[in-house]
Amino acid sequence: MSSTQAPPAAAHVAHDDHHDHPAHLAHHFDDEEQQFDAGKLGIWLFLVTEILFFSGLFCAYSIWRHEHPEVFLYSHYYLSTFWGALNTCVLLISSLTAAWAVRTAQLGDNRKTALLLGLTILCAFGFLGIKSIEYGGKFAHGTGPGKFFNPHPEHMIVTAENYTVLVGHAGHMAEGRLAEMQAEHPEEFDALFHESREHVLEEALAAKAASMSTEKDPVTVADLSDAVRAEVEGAIDADHAAHGHGFEAHAAPEAHVPGAHGHEGDVHAADAHESSAEVEHSRIEKAMLHHESEVVLSEYEERPASVRTFFSIYFAMTGLHGIHVVAGIIAIGWVMRRAMRGEFNPGYFGAVDYVALYWHLVDLIWIYLFPLLYLIH
Repeated sequence: MSSTQAPPAAAHVAHDDHHDHPAHLAHHFDDEEQQFDAGKLGIWLFLVTEILFFSGLFCAYSIWRHEHPEVFLYSHYYLSTFWGALNTCVLLISSLTAAWAVRTAQLGDNRKTALLLGLTILCAFGFLGIKSIEYGGKFAHGTGPGKFFNPHPEHMIVTAENYTVLVGHAGHMAEGRLAEMQAEHPEEFDALFHESREHVLEEALAAKAASMSTEKDPVTVADLSDAVRAEVEGAIDADHAAHGHGFEAHAAPEAHVPGAHGHEGDVHAADAHESSAEVEHSRIEKAMLHHESEVVLSEYEERPASVRTFFSIYFAMTGLHGIHVVAGIIAIGWVMRRAMRGEFNPGYFGAVDYVALYWHLVDLIWIYLFPLLYLIH
């Protein structure tokens, strides 16, 4: 008799166990803590594979930079530190909102969890938007990867923090090129000299207009009177005439031929050489005053042969990182939807924690990429 009653009793116990089993607890786990720990181990194993993946890229970067430091020093000037720093700030904010979302999920506040995850997604889209601006500029300026690398030097942007080094370098290179042109092509040298004068005058007029502007009454170059223009032009010519080599002094080509007037001709040519370098310095300096934080620099130095490799590395590393950002947006969006359904509580918040861990790794990778690519100097 007892043997016939055992099965119903066992079935009753099994039914009670199933009834007490939380809906979010998988059947192969004993309790919520075991399920959370197992999930945490899984996400960490996945993150280790991601770290190994990017470690290979970082190793390739390190080897290439060690072998070709001049390529990285030259090429990083094509990158905008401003956009890179802004993206760094955006990702740091997104890490804060992701970590905060984990805490609100632990407290069972699904509404706030969904809001914070939404802010994290918004930051992620902001990051991609800024990156698209950077990528668009790279291709527009001809600094794409591999065969797409065909740069236009006039679009090379240099931040103000590098101004001192670059002015000295620009002056040195300008002196060498102008001296060579002076000896071989005096007529072209004369034309270049007067063209430089026009550049200086243009920037000086822009600086003058900026100094006369107010917040309520902006002044442009077109608004400057003839008297003001004449004053600026006279000041430029007087500055160079004070050194005994005014612009008008270079109108005669024979004045530039070394040895045409003996030692005196050589001295005059040397003065012209020095003055032309000063023109290049002046042009950059006035552009700095006008643009305040950025200056458009021409290609004063010969481009290293392997510059295109730098941009291949740049696009490979930042592009793969961008793909991980997109994957993060999808994962966070999935968790946010579950939070909006009210699925998380103090005993079940693992999904939010795992996604936040992944997002922190994405942010951490960028923290390394930013100085390695943008702050090489």
